[in-house]
Amino acid sequence: MTDDPGDDFPPSVQLIAVCHTPGCPVEGQEFIGTYYPYGTYDPPRYMGQCGRCGRPITDLRPVPEPLPEPTPDPPAPTPVEPSPGNTAP
Repeated sequence: MTDDPGDDFPPSVQLIAVCHTPGCPVEGQEFIGTYYPYGTYDPPRYMGQCGRCGRPITDLRPVPEPLPEPTPDPPAPTPVEPSPGNTAP
């Protein structure tokens, strides 16, 4: 027997975790990690634990989507020398 959660189980997600425990060596620092849902809640719930102080992480937030690459500027026009006999008065 396998513990297959099935297709309805939410996938893992990348989240930013921040420990706010006073005195923790990493207090206030952001760490990106992979989190797995627990329970059968809708929407899914995630938990984390600080790797330094061991306290539960209550500040989990989504990782922002990367900004799209900027569109490059079009190339500058190439100057054209007037041809002989075709000059403006």
